[in-house]
Amino acid sequence: MPEFEYVGIDKSGKKTTGKFDAPSEGDLRVYLRSKGIRPMRIKKINAFKQDLGKIFRSSGRTMSLETLVSVTRQLHALITSGIPLVQGLEFLAEQAATTNIKTIITVMKEKVSQGSYLWEA
Repeated sequence: MPEFEYVGIDKSGKKTTGKFDAPSEGDLRVYLRSKGIRPMRIKKINAFKQDLGKIFRSSGRTMSLETLVSVTRQLHALITSGIPLVQGLEFLAEQAATTNIKTIITVMKEKVSQGSYLWEA
């Protein structure tokens, strides 16, 4: 789910800022209004500013930082050697050491093959 930053005005007229996960900007606007906040500015947070740990925890699965680094390096090597992204993810899923890692990579592969960006997957 995308993460948004917002700036708004609450019922007392004070400026309010924050971050919130919402399916869309419209859903966030509805939520903020229900809390008595009038949104002034909403911006989707760039993937480079998102917390990778939060992304993995929100999927209900966990992956250690060392494993994430290892998978990322392996995927980089596969892509730079000319292997397509989806096929590279497929290779990594087949070679995963644990079922948890295999599940995470398989879900990523499915989302990318359905048209999502890698960072969204």
